[in-house]
Amino acid sequence: MLEPPTLGSQIDLVLGNLGFMFIPEGSVVVGSPGDEYGREDWEEQAFAVIYDSFYLLATEVTEAQFQTHGGSVPSLSSDPDRPVTGISWDEVHGFCARLTETYSEYQFRLPTEQEWEYACRAGTRAPFAVSTDEKDELALALDKSIAGDQEYLERFVEGYAWFAQSSPDRVAQRRPNAWGLHDMHGNVWEWCADTDLPDPDLRPIRGGAWSSTTVWGCRSAVRGEEYYDARKPSIGFRIVAEPR
Repeated sequence: MLEPPTLGSQIDLVLGNLGFMFIPEGSVVVGSPGDEYGREDWEEQAFAVIYDSFYLLATEVTEAQFQTHGGSVPSLSSDPDRPVTGISWDEVHGFCARLTETYSEYQFRLPTEQEWEYACRAGTRAPFAVSTDEKDELALALDKSIAGDQEYLERFVEGYAWFAQSSPDRVAQRRPNAWGLHDMHGNVWEWCADTDLPDPDLRPIRGGAWSSTTVWGCRSAVRGEEYYDARKPSIGFRIVAEPR
């Protein structure tokens, strides 16, 4: 039987080789405060309500998962547990449609930006989302960064994020956030569902990537934009499963 990648937390929903975590309904302040280091003007803060719970894939979709469910991997790496990249926004929707046909009791889709950041933060307000037992350590690392010790912060966040590297890493090699989600910081940018950007051909991407040059490029509030037909080695995705 196919199994999901080995994760550091209990999986709430298993469908074939896809492992999902339960994300409860709730609210979140998206964006970043004006004094957050590395913030961009488009990270304006806003209060968002997530009215319905959902399941979110615990990792980015891997090459193995993509191939198992009918996808053609553009350039297979040496490790099928690396996130699949080079997949356009439209191709992701085709993948989700195939999954919905296979597991008809669920609807599969990309998360919205608000859902993505809500899940990434997992109840936190800091620039990075860490496990509950390491919140104090993160606060210390951020204080040291403000005082000029950037390396201390980078060493700490490396336990959660893959950045400033030459390629993606296998999924779930770093610690999950408080809701059991791996690689929300770095590894690969992740497509989101929104279509209301000023340029109708652009789609949001979230989370930073292996190519982000500093740790600040992987913050919870970091966002980018890319054309819907782009196929880049730094962009992957994870998916939502909703009971029908």
